[in-house]
Amino acid sequence: MSRHLKIWNALLILSLVLPALSRGQAAPQKSANPQAAGQPGGGSAEQAGTPDNAPPIKPTPADQMTNIPYFTLRDGMNSTLTLNNTAPFSMPVTVTIYNMQGRSQVLPPITLDPHSFKMIEMRDVVASELFDSGNLQISYQGIPMAVTCQLSVYSSDKRVSFESREQAMMDFESSALNGIVSLPQAGAEAFLALTNESTNKITVQLAIRTKSKEVSLYPHETHLLELNEELDKHSPAAALVKLQHNGKPGDIVTTGFVLDLKNGYSATFMMHDPKLMRSSLLAGAHLVNPNPTRVFPKAHSSAHPCCLPTSPTNP
Repeated sequence: MSRHLKIWNALLILSLVLPALSRGQAAPQKSANPQAAGQPGGGSAEQAGTPDNAPPIKPTPADQMTNIPYFTLRDGMNSTLTLNNTAPFSMPVTVTIYNMQGRSQVLPPITLDPHSFKMIEMRDVVASELFDSGNLQISYQGIPMAVTCQLSVYSSDKRVSFESREQAMMDFESSALNGIVSLPQAGAEAFLALTNESTNKITVQLAIRTKSKEVSLYPHETHLLELNEELDKHSPAAALVKLQHNGKPGDIVTTGFVLDLKNGYSATFMMHDPKLMRSSLLAGAHLVNPNPTRVFPKAHSSAHPCCLPTSPTNP
């Protein structure tokens, strides 16, 4: 089952379970009138209503955990963590920061109000410069998807930003990840952050075009790969990135991004588990012709050029 289907299933469970939990169950009240229970004109114990101000009932808590593969405060960048509580009751959340070498810093307890969110500037909470880059672990006790999170890496001065999304075990069914990296212009640089979320040493085999690289990661360690060398520093360029590791599914999480700080360009590329992303369908819109010497045929109607058939000489 894909991540999207699992998220929809979790949201469906939340929509069905949380309203029932929030109503509570009131104990039947005794009445001095003997007709109040079971007599004509009286009401039965089952008909006793629930007070409107009854506090929501929390479900049996279970340990929940998710990971954000990468954040950074280097080179003038900032990182903002957003925590969102979808439950109708307060939710204590524990945030653990791991630096690039896997050393940990646990933030003071954070309590999210019902149906609220909280934004945390990483620069304001890290202990020292030793924690200026790394990964995050968010844990709480409750039902799945009660707390969601995301992290934005940005520079207002350089006009760039990208997202480092949360990843959990349900996102993976194998130890392989594939993605497509694209350098659209000269000066763009591609990066791939690899994070080991397990308690064991993991070896990662990375392949781009005809080149390969092996990276070893210790528990909670993050390694930032520069991919331009593997792409032969050609721009524009695009290539398939293939990753295989010797751990369990979900032990390695990633964030891929492309930056051009001079021209204010930024983008994120995703690494997907091929076992979850199988499909025979392809779709696209407003495709860009990668070769400027080849042009689309002249339109003979109001249709968009991308919607017109191409000639053999102008693919």
